[in-house]
Amino acid sequence: MNMGGFQVSLFGQRIAVLTDCRAAEAYLDRYLLPWLPRSAPDPETADLLFRVLQSKESQLFDAYTGDRLIASAEELPAVFSSLQYLTDENLVRCRPDVAAVHAGVVAWNGCAALLPGASRAGKTTLVSELIEKGAVYYSDEYALFDAEGRVHAYPRALMARSSGGSQHPTLPAEWNAGTARPAVPVRLIVSAEWACGQRWSVRRISQSEALLLLLRNTPREMADSPEIVGRLRLAVSSATCYTGVRGEAVDAAARVIELMQ
Repeated sequence: MNMGGFQVSLFGQRIAVLTDCRAAEAYLDRYLLPWLPRSAPDPETADLLFRVLQSKESQLFDAYTGDRLIASAEELPAVFSSLQYLTDENLVRCRPDVAAVHAGVVAWNGCAALLPGASRAGKTTLVSELIEKGAVYYSDEYALFDAEGRVHAYPRALMARSSGGSQHPTLPAEWNAGTARPAVPVRLIVSAEWACGQRWSVRRISQSEALLLLLRNTPREMADSPEIVGRLRLAVSSATCYTGVRGEAVDAAARVIELMQ
């Protein structure tokens, strides 16, 4: 079988993709960790190996990690969502030296704004509005902190969700937006839960309250790490912090930019 594919390194984890379909190879190369350099896939040394095969009879795309079937679908976005989810989980599970918090992250004037929230909390929608208004994209799912409390970019595509709940990847370039390179300090934390018909209403909170808020949004795998509290304490030490509720992302993005300025 003639197989194509590529390999990337994410925080030291080698992720390889093999596929027998040129369309799948092009799609995955475009959207899976798109800003990382590509090399030839080496299944023998990969820490995480994906295989995406197209059935000649049914035309379904079947995705595997090892010998385990993880997705089977007619459309590549549905397969890609499973690959991205497992890539996220691998990062959290296998790199205890990288402290992760569920949060959207953008940068403005060299400093980061964190938007903590669980999955389906509207992080991607708000991040999309912010980068359309000129913010630099860092992540729409995880904020990644180093030992100095600086936040690093997670080079994943934004995972937009349709009205039916399905996800598909998009790139910041589709908003003519920039993507991040260096780690930056956190200057703003806004935890504003979306509520239908609600107006923007936030209140300022202490940094200790913000630290607890970030810990509540930490993946279970990292919650007991002895290092994470110290890193997050450093992250909030120079940040102004707010919590509350918000309405539509267009208005909320304008409010966040006002706070960032």
